[in-house]
Amino acid sequence: MATNSLPLELIERILVYLDPIHVSKFAQTCRGARRVVYGPGDEWLWREMYLALPLDDPRVCVWMDGEEVVAREVQRIVRAWTVVENVNVCRGVEEYVEVVKTMLDVVSCVPVLKVGEAGRWSGGGEVSKNLLWGSAVMKGGGFLDFVEGGGAGISLKGMKREERMMKERLHTYFGVTEGDVKGEGRVRCQAYVYDMGRYGWENEFGPFDEVGRVDWEHVRMLKQVMTLKGSGGEEGEGGEEEPVLLMSLPFTQIMGVEAGEWGGVRDWAGVAGRWKVSYIFSNYHDLMSEWSFRTGELDTSIFETESFREVYRVLDVDLMITHTVPDEEHPKWPVIYFAGEMLGTSSTMTGHVKMTPDKQVKWSFVSVGVQIGGLRSAYGIIGAWTTIFHDDGDPIGPFWLRAV
Repeated sequence: MATNSLPLELIERILVYLDPIHVSKFAQTCRGARRVVYGPGDEWLWREMYLALPLDDPRVCVWMDGEEVVAREVQRIVRAWTVVENVNVCRGVEEYVEVVKTMLDVVSCVPVLKVGEAGRWSGGGEVSKNLLWGSAVMKGGGFLDFVEGGGAGISLKGMKREERMMKERLHTYFGVTEGDVKGEGRVRCQAYVYDMGRYGWENEFGPFDEVGRVDWEHVRMLKQVMTLKGSGGEEGEGGEEEPVLLMSLPFTQIMGVEAGEWGGVRDWAGVAGRWKVSYIFSNYHDLMSEWSFRTGELDTSIFETESFREVYRVLDVDLMITHTVPDEEHPKWPVIYFAGEMLGTSSTMTGHVKMTPDKQVKWSFVSVGVQIGGLRSAYGIIGAWTTIFHDDGDPIGPFWLRAV
């Protein structure tokens, strides 16, 4: 029996029981089917399909900075789902960028995860369905690795800066892909992070550009060096193995109070309390010997030798807020100044937290980094450390700061 012989209402009620991707395929069978799915008056069908998706109710979601959200377009999500699961059907750079934007919208718009005492996550609460769905759909990271190899003519070189930063940001949120753990991927990350030419006063010796926006490619490289080293069974000075799984998409969820209340919260970034700071330092003198001050380039072959070593260390630090200062550019988020001491040492930590021009949370002390994901997320802060003097030739390396 031809579908056009059935009442429209009956066809729609049948389609509701199908996966949205299969509905899209049904629409490709003939013009009549396309009119049923995409024609005027199809709002009921798409609304019902959205409610059937394993996603969060948009009415209880907020953006990562706590702002309230507007409803997303279901058709964009379905097309993104199709491309992510089979990136070979992508129609080119423009669609790839649109899919990245859609995925970022989905995983950046989630319910607030309620926290326990002192504004800290106790390990409970309901994890966002959007984040779980995003992790499942992007499993393995093939969609993210696709442009690294220039698949189907799609490469980072064909994208504008803003487009590349969206892709790198999504990659950072997701975690480690299969391409990241290969030997070539590991060397590329190390060569990027330990390239001293990427650090200077213009970017405050961290993963930012000259106007203060986050450089997500730099952040991703720092994160990958931390993850790959930490996942090798490294232990902190207390003997515990590093929970590097926290550096993945489900742990980017915003934590704290409900939307609309952020303006009245003094510690909007969750600064006060105990933190763990993990950092990596390498055999720095060997790095310096491979650095060409004549060309300003690093001989990356050093990272492929057994003699190159990285040391992973973890310290506890107790932070307290000293004061806040209004931020004219971001009235809802005053600059938070803090101070604290590293337990078991004579070292102290002082610095501040503020919003960047692109509305990301920037932490500045001797090191400088960015909060990954939503406010107070369990993922924590990824950045670069160096010395307090910032002299030419000073050591550099990645760090990870997370709330206990």
